[in-house]
Amino acid sequence: QARLRNSAWEQSDHADRLLHTDRLTGLANRVTFERMLELEIARATRQGTPLAIAVLDIDGLTEISEVQGARVADEVLRHVASAIADRVRLLDTVARFGDDEFGVMAPGDAGGIVALRLRDAIRELPPVGEIEISVSAAVVHHPADGATGSELVAASVSALAEAKSNGPGTVFGVKEATA
Repeated sequence: QARLRNSAWEQSDHADRLLHTDRLTGLANRVTFERMLELEIARATRQGTPLAIAVLDIDGLTEISEVQGARVADEVLRHVASAIADRVRLLDTVARFGDDEFGVMAPGDAGGIVALRLRDAIRELPPVGEIEISVSAAVVHHPADGATGSELVAASVSALAEAKSNGPGTVFGVKEATA
């Protein structure tokens, strides 16, 4: 009975991890990110502390996938995910936010500097094959850009579109001089 109970617990734990984790990158998924966002918004509101949300989009990943294939695109995703995870604080939440997007929740980051730091770290990654990796990013802040999780997500999508319209490697919502 103990073995059956342990086996059932392990299966339940495995299913729970799969439910909250992106299989390709090992990062949290969007559902988990949005749940954590609501908790961080409540904390930031209660404590009166800043909260920045950075969204990063891999420049040209669709074209990489079409020209080089899905395996190369997946390798790029894994490299970017690893670079992001290695360069955030333990209290930050990192998630794969979309097909080629990552979200970073940074409590206490009033200036959104995390986005500049991550953009620069990804720029320094070695090429995958002959492909140079870069990201465009956007930063939004609670409560200035939204009081709820859905408002902040919507604001980040709009800000990311603005960043992408300005060309690869652009970070929208934070001044370069603050880095």
